[in-house]
Amino acid sequence: MLVRQGGFFQQLKAWRSRIFRHGSQRMAGGLCALGIAHDEIILAINRRPNQFQLDELIVVPREKETPLSDILSAVVEKYQLEEMPCTLMLQPHEYELFLLDNPPVKKSEFQSAIRWKILSLIHFPLDEAIIDHFQVPLQKTHNPQQMIMVAVTRKNLLQAYSKAIKQSRLDLTAITIQEMGLRNATVLFDDDLKSTALIYLQDQGSEILIVNNKLLYFHRDLKLRLKEFESLKDFTETSSHEVLDHLALDIQRSFDYYQAQWRKPLPARIYLIIANGVYPIEAMTRYLVKRLAIEVNAFDLRFAITIKQNIPSELINQYLAIIGAVLPQQDIMMKSNDLNNPPESVHKESAHATAD
Repeated sequence: MLVRQGGFFQQLKAWRSRIFRHGSQRMAGGLCALGIAHDEIILAINRRPNQFQLDELIVVPREKETPLSDILSAVVEKYQLEEMPCTLMLQPHEYELFLLDNPPVKKSEFQSAIRWKILSLIHFPLDEAIIDHFQVPLQKTHNPQQMIMVAVTRKNLLQAYSKAIKQSRLDLTAITIQEMGLRNATVLFDDDLKSTALIYLQDQGSEILIVNNKLLYFHRDLKLRLKEFESLKDFTETSSHEVLDHLALDIQRSFDYYQAQWRKPLPARIYLIIANGVYPIEAMTRYLVKRLAIEVNAFDLRFAITIKQNIPSELINQYLAIIGAVLPQQDIMMKSNDLNNPPESVHKESAHATAD
């Protein structure tokens, strides 16, 4: 999902033109994706964005006393990223996603209708909200309702990030969220009309997503954090484990929902990825195979893209979503000249759903 069209990008372009002057400087080749966490800054760089490759993965500490623009400027200068197009990936705690009924109103009245719908769902004033949406594939149930996924973030957050990024001489061209970065990585293994599932275990919370025919159909937050898997570091597939049993049950429930709503078969490919830490992933996947009676494999991005540097697998797994944002999935990546008039296919093909 790209935050795009309508309210946000018109406001973003207005902010940029009001706060900054655009020069005729030379644009660096390539594309970078930027993640800004409270304690670190992550940059994934693809210097040939029409190729499935990762040239550099940069992780630098974020010191509280140092302005964000100064940290970014130092990185931009060191790695010669001046005027490189940049996609900002929001952190999961910086936005909210809501699955809502598509309001039956005119296009000119849509923003007002959506703002009314989310009024009771967000925990900050409505006039501080930036809202974007995209349609969910129509479900195959009796009398289905057209649903939309609505993404909400804070205006002042985007203003602050936009200002710091521009001051660093990166060219902010798009804003995306973690689910879309993971989607980009997952569809690399989605080479037919069958579905592919990714189970991603990470510190902030785990999740499962399902893609089919290059579309993100389903996403669900799993109520498991990586720290709950600490006791698995000495796990063997012959033992049993309550946390893995819980994970298997969540996976099965997600598949049941996916099959019931879209009348599709079980995913043909299921991948497990652990964001960081040392875990016996092969033993874990074999255990899940026994519990689910479905093949489960460890996810390895190196099978799908060229990675130029000798980047440890642990870092690739930890920052997989940001890496996904620099891969050439042009149906959800928006160029700077599309900010006000995004192609219709971007809106239609960013399909996504969640389940409780």
